[in-house]
Amino acid sequence: DRDMLVYRLDDLARLVLCSARHLEAKGELDEALDRYLAALRVLVHGRRRARRVYGADWIEGAVYDRLGGWAARPGQTPERIAAAIERVSEVAEGFPSRGNAIKSAYALTRRVIDTDPDAMAMMGFEENEAIRTVLSFRWMPWERTRALRLLNYVTAEELRRLEQLESDVAEGRRIAPERWRGRRRDPRSNEFDRRRLRWYGSYIGSLSREVMDAETRRRAVRLVLALEAWRAEHGRLPPSLDEIVGEYLDRVPVDPYCGEPFRYIPRGVPA
Repeated sequence: DRDMLVYRLDDLARLVLCSARHLEAKGELDEALDRYLAALRVLVHGRRRARRVYGADWIEGAVYDRLGGWAARPGQTPERIAAAIERVSEVAEGFPSRGNAIKSAYALTRRVIDTDPDAMAMMGFEENEAIRTVLSFRWMPWERTRALRLLNYVTAEELRRLEQLESDVAEGRRIAPERWRGRRRDPRSNEFDRRRLRWYGSYIGSLSREVMDAETRRRAVRLVLALEAWRAEHGRLPPSLDEIVGEYLDRVPVDPYCGEPFRYIPRGVPA
């Protein structure tokens, strides 16, 4: 099933990542880069086919962390690193929208409202809770109708907000903190509704923050690679980020959280 696929892809990505680190340690830098990018492609594949790839964000971050060390390896060349920047950017563009998670959460919650016992088990319902849910929706059909109406409304709003957030992030716009700090309580719902739909919120509550974190990592790794390429060419780090623009990057990337360029201190943070 899809959950088993999720775990298998997660394990596969970890194995490919370990293989890349082994090749890097042997000095096979081209082959290691291929494996690092292969690990990212496994995650792309998984996110297109499941609501979540458990640990996927961690693995993606681990790949980017390792690429910084890969770029600083002895025998590295600026041409190889420049090619890596382009290839990493191409893979990153292929990551699907996290709206897939909202749609999957909607489908699963819809099954709960339809009193599907398998869906309740997937969401970790205890026996008494499952019985109360079945009785309430079967004996009070008006509450089932209201829950469905609220679920449809909330899902449409969440998809709209996420789509706008992803678009703004891609365009490099500054994102106000209230847009990624968490979901807002919908004024149309009462306490009964919120209890019935709390499982839905547990699946989508952190998506906005995940979008921001992932984009920050993707911009940061390209910046680190560009700095290492400049150092491989000149034997030292550039005095400012403007030095890498044109040759390795189109522009200095900005931090999605504040809309300002990443801070750069080539000599390290003063004591």
